[in-house]
Amino acid sequence: MRVLIAEYATAESLGEFIYEGFAMLHTLVSSFQRIGCEVYYLTREILMNCGTPIFIQSFERGIEEFSKEVDATLIIAPDEILGEMTEKIHSENLGSPADSVRICADKLRCYERLEDEGIRTPFSCSSELYVVKPRFGCGCQNTFLSECAESSDELISTPFIKGEHISVSAIGGEHPRALAANEQFIIFEESGKVRYDGNRTPIKVPEDILELAVRCGEIFGLRGYYGVDMVLGEEPFVVDVNPRVTTSVFSLSRVMREEIAEEILNEELSCTIDGSFEFRIRDLKKFFFKRRKKKKYKIP
Repeated sequence: MRVLIAEYATAESLGEFIYEGFAMLHTLVSSFQRIGCEVYYLTREILMNCGTPIFIQSFERGIEEFSKEVDATLIIAPDEILGEMTEKIHSENLGSPADSVRICADKLRCYERLEDEGIRTPFSCSSELYVVKPRFGCGCQNTFLSECAESSDELISTPFIKGEHISVSAIGGEHPRALAANEQFIIFEESGKVRYDGNRTPIKVPEDILELAVRCGEIFGLRGYYGVDMVLGEEPFVVDVNPRVTTSVFSLSRVMREEIAEEILNEELSCTIDGSFEFRIRDLKKFFFKRRKKKKYKIP
């Protein structure tokens, strides 16, 4: 099987997110390679010790051109462009449908849909402190705390929820299932900025938390690997539904007996966790980052 992995931060050499992007890309490429796939990845200049690099000038054009030459394609990109990029795929899509991605990417629409389904979101609570973040975006990007609600076409403000920050990694499709729950290391800086700084996998949570993550995937019709971010306060609140591979795959792949690639390809495969693993964002550079002399490759 020939597989193309298109990870946006690595392909576009985005310095701010390069370490997280590279970690996800390396995890997936190496996993698919270990189960016998021919694996290709898009890049401008960054090389890895696994897979075959396809050098590109444009992420979008790279997907459109090279997805025609493989059996399946998996894209990791910012939620606000992931729907559009998904529509460029000309082979089997190993991720979620474009329409599902677009709803999840819009936090306002996502929260409204979840509330309609009886799932509690930040809209369900009140606080004297607000979390202000882009309406369209992923993770803690450009997120900060404020005493005032700031809302616009581009921003959304929600009450701050005290509690434990976790995520659940899951597989969507005909046989959806949760893989593991993860502790999220969220940093609240004195300036008010909020940032993600890694995670620990796995953590023990009640079964209904895992079931809640699976239900979120079913509501939006998610397929393949996805993540649901929650704050466990007096009850669980869903704060983000990520319709794509998330950074948690880096730690999860190190405690699973099965290959993450097998989990993505086989919806009925069980997941066995053995041990635990945690990382901080600063650690990712030590794990993976390498540069090599630029050399062009084409799919034979």
